[in-house]
Amino acid sequence: IFVDINPANYLIDTEQIENKITNKTKAILPVHLFGNVVNMGVIKSIAQKYDLKIIEDCAQATGSAWNNQKVGSIGDIGCFSFFPTKNLGAAGDGGAITTSNEYLAQKIQELAIHGSPKRYNHTQIGYNSRLDSIQAAVLNTKIKYISEWINKRTEIANNYLNLIEKNDFLNLPLDTHKNLTHSWNQFVIRLENKNYSVEKNYTELFETDYKKNSSSRNLLKICLSDNGINSIIYYPIPIHAQLAYQKLNCDRESLINTEKVCTEVLSLPMFPEITYKEQIYITENLNRIIDKNIKNIQISA
Repeated sequence: IFVDINPANYLIDTEQIENKITNKTKAILPVHLFGNVVNMGVIKSIAQKYDLKIIEDCAQATGSAWNNQKVGSIGDIGCFSFFPTKNLGAAGDGGAITTSNEYLAQKIQELAIHGSPKRYNHTQIGYNSRLDSIQAAVLNTKIKYISEWINKRTEIANNYLNLIEKNDFLNLPLDTHKNLTHSWNQFVIRLENKNYSVEKNYTELFETDYKKNSSSRNLLKICLSDNGINSIIYYPIPIHAQLAYQKLNCDRESLINTEKVCTEVLSLPMFPEITYKEQIYITENLNRIIDKNIKNIQISA
């Protein structure tokens, strides 16, 4: 069951969660997206009220924290990704699950190794999800620097926030609560799509051929690319619009923020090694493109 997002921070709208709970609900799965952290105080309160488990999606939030408590240690289970683009990335695919529950830890370990509690004994159907030694060696080395890298990402994010000119056409990332530590896996800006309509079909809304879709976001992406600046859309098509979930027949009106934001967001370059000179180049071009190209589209819309 999908819950719409808060368009201010792209995280689950905690005010809508209770209305989505049924007698079949077993868990809440908050996604700490882009390095930002869901309001875990509210999540824990709801979970306790309805006797639900909490499974944290921490794939983009390694090092993030709520009330000085690291993500992945707040709920019953935390799920991490070590894909190379993450704050803590391996040389290839990898991931980890965290829990303080001994029973769950044992079950997870067994599932990761063919459902086997000991060699040649299989108590359930499992997987082959063991992290190989090369990836582990890379991660053991890199994890020593994770705090330093997150501090650098925070510095870069603050630079972007200071260098990007404020205007009515552009939404910059913000925290809707202050007792969190943002790890800035991505720096995501948003340009309003005034042509958005829930009546439009998915193909038209989430056209990935940017030259065919003249939204302000897509025009900005093209113009940045023309100036040698790479940007990425996370994510062009929301989960409920994916073919794999069409059988759920999701109510698009109930997920209207999610759909609209997917046509508006754009991630600027964000990695610890980016120089201040490069940040200035990116933001100067961004400001110029918005002033010369985007404002006309927004005003005419």
